[in-house]
Amino acid sequence: MDLMERLKRKDENALPDLMDAYMPLVRYLIRPILRNDQDVQECMNDIFLKVWDHIDDYDEEKGSFNSWLSVIARSTAVSRIRKKTVPIIPLEEALAVGNDDSIRERISELEEAVGTLKRSDRELFWRRYYLDQELKEIACETGLSVKGVEGRLYRLRRKLRKKVLEDE
Repeated sequence: MDLMERLKRKDENALPDLMDAYMPLVRYLIRPILRNDQDVQECMNDIFLKVWDHIDDYDEEKGSFNSWLSVIARSTAVSRIRKKTVPIIPLEEALAVGNDDSIRERISELEEAVGTLKRSDRELFWRRYYLDQELKEIACETGLSVKGVEGRLYRLRRKLRKKVLEDE
């Protein structure tokens, strides 16, 4: 009896076989999205549980098992990322600066300028310059291309520079 039949019959010995056979593929797909080892491990468990629970939804006439599993893996990882919120804290706190008034003033100006941005642009700004996320990771999590992220960040920097310099 092949693995798919065993899974559909809810043979409990099929689940470890499924994990042994497909864990490298699943890890390869979700690792660039999640990056944190604990998140990757928890997400892999969720993915295999979803496969177990929804194996009857798989239709080999619509596509290969690898494709079906890949869609489940990617969507589960992306959902996990979307559930996490990007904490927005005052820039002054993030930089933990001393008492230099000119630095505080510049931080305040920048913070005010960032506050005028659309929510999606603020999130992009924080992801890149506060959380130090890679462009590829931001692209994956936001659904943009890497070039799209680069372009938006370039325009954001110009906009912020112009706003801060205007206020001087």
